[in-house]
Amino acid sequence: MFYISGTGKAIPSQIVTNNDLALYLDTNDEWITSRTGIKERRILKDHTENTVTLSAGAALEAMKNANLSAKDIDCVIVATASPIQPIPSTANLVAEMLGIHGPAFDINAACSGFVYGLSVAGGFFAQNMYENILLIGADSLSTYIDKHDRSTVILFGDGAGAVTLSATENPQAGLLGIDLSGDSSLAPILEVRNNNHPEIEENAESHLTMNGREVFKVAVRSVEKSIATTLDSANIKGQDVDWLLLHQANVRIIDAICERLDIDREKALTNIEKYGNTSAASIPILLAEVAEQNRFKDGDLLVFCGFGAGMTWGTCILRWFENK
Repeated sequence: MFYISGTGKAIPSQIVTNNDLALYLDTNDEWITSRTGIKERRILKDHTENTVTLSAGAALEAMKNANLSAKDIDCVIVATASPIQPIPSTANLVAEMLGIHGPAFDINAACSGFVYGLSVAGGFFAQNMYENILLIGADSLSTYIDKHDRSTVILFGDGAGAVTLSATENPQAGLLGIDLSGDSSLAPILEVRNNNHPEIEENAESHLTMNGREVFKVAVRSVEKSIATTLDSANIKGQDVDWLLLHQANVRIIDAICERLDIDREKALTNIEKYGNTSAASIPILLAEVAEQNRFKDGDLLVFCGFGAGMTWGTCILRWFENK
């Protein structure tokens, strides 16, 4: 099977605080923090940063931490909903930038993308296709945000997180449980419409729009069910989970999930206060930060769960093993 052999992250240099937003929006730091848990977010700076450069930066760090070079990588997967161009894929552009040869492709499952990518990579390892896979979650949703829309501009930030996944004969490694699901009838509650498409009305909004109340309800309900289903399928009890790495969308969602699943809130890792919602990047950025702090121990049980536009959601469970 496989294990996480390296982690990395890349975040934009520009910081936008709640007080910065309050300079031109009808809001304040207390209002944003109490409702979301977010204090600041990172936003792309001028034209020197984009989804590809962030992805490459996170990938290089993950490869370095795994003691791997470009020639060792057999496949590149990028989870993103904000590519810099339609063709070729962000993964192709990252592979070209890093000198990696082999298959490279994108997954667009919005904020669930990293978890979807982890399940796809797990399938490749189950078929003994590759030795090392580079999986990246990266998004620059600030490029789709109307900065005067208080309902969205306070939430989203940009960033990238990456992992190298490596084959191992350790029987305890690999995915212990997977659940992928969604409900496409809910697509209108969180979307970016393309006003250049012939089937879209002429004056359609081309920035991200969200029905926050509905997204919150769907997120809590779907995440609770997805995690419970995955734990049950893996014959694992909630109290046996060592760390819960949820998509960083809203701290109140994380609080609600822990309460419903009877999982100790201290086990639910967060960094939303610093980065906001970075979509597909949120889970791998969080993973990289905690790994840097050496908080994971050999054999720790990690639960990853993402949810986002589509609507999509999914859970993966695996054990952490040190790269030796």
